[in-house]
Amino acid sequence: MRNIATKACVLAGMVAGFACSSHADAILTLSDGIHTVSVDTTTGFANYNGAIGDWSINVTTGIAGGTSTQPILDLNSIDLYTGSGPGKLIITWTQNGLGPLLGTGVNQVGGTLYSGVSGNFQMLLNGTSISSMDFSSSPFAGSASGDLAGASGTLGLQATLTANASGMISFDSQATVSSVPDGGTTVALLGFAIVGVEGLRRRFVR
Repeated sequence: MRNIATKACVLAGMVAGFACSSHADAILTLSDGIHTVSVDTTTGFANYNGAIGDWSINVTTGIAGGTSTQPILDLNSIDLYTGSGPGKLIITWTQNGLGPLLGTGVNQVGGTLYSGVSGNFQMLLNGTSISSMDFSSSPFAGSASGDLAGASGTLGLQATLTANASGMISFDSQATVSSVPDGGTTVALLGFAIVGVEGLRRRFVR
């Protein structure tokens, strides 16, 4: 019985190894085409609070978590435009050094907007859009997915805000990667099954 417990502990350690946390760099960028602000971080958390041109209030937070194969990105922002329009603000939150990614990436977005402000929300893989959603009425919510299986590099969220007159938008965008067991995890789970079968066999063959 002690033998079985030892094997189970070893296999549990193997599984934990396959789900190690990611410590990749992440970058939060806000730009109106003239003014650009970037916040780099290795902690998985970035925040900006200030004006970007005629976007006089921007309270933006980027959070990166999960693992290198199943990252979680969250981009949250409140943005007030006080110009006469048209005005544009692009907010990008990226995490580098990821992969190989597992399965499908899903971007879920929700928020509110006022007075002629609209938003386009994309999920990016190595700078290329793999999903896109547009919203121009309030409140808004939606979900879009893109294939990430086996890809490596940089995963990102991008919000492009457009204002035709003074107005405000508040949103949250989150990207997650679906769980698809890789080969190593499958082997470890098979090991647990074998340990269980061995325990039952010893119990009844006595």
